[in-house]
Amino acid sequence: MENPIGYLYRVGQTRVRRFRFRRPPIAPVPDGGVDSWVEPGLLTALESLSRNQRVAVVLVGAYGWTQREVGDLLNVRRTTVQKHIERGMAKLRASMEVSSRV
Repeated sequence: MENPIGYLYRVGQTRVRRFRFRRPPIAPVPDGGVDSWVEPGLLTALESLSRNQRVAVVLVGAYGWTQREVGDLLNVRRTTVQKHIERGMAKLRASMEVSSRV
């Protein structure tokens, strides 16, 4: 091995990348359904978004993350996260036929 330090650095980078983007296992939903307060078409509409749009919309809108925190997670600028949210929300409104004032 010519460069053991470089090798360890690359292994560390790969491990961190895999850890950060690892998806948690999906637990089965009891009764095979979704909570009654969730709009029936919401999950399908969310699946139609790009990955970054979905992450930004859900983390900021549902979990209260800041745009900066989401930007750090996705390795993008805060303004890019803002655009993901704007475009994602526009797609959600269009697919669920909701007025833009909501």
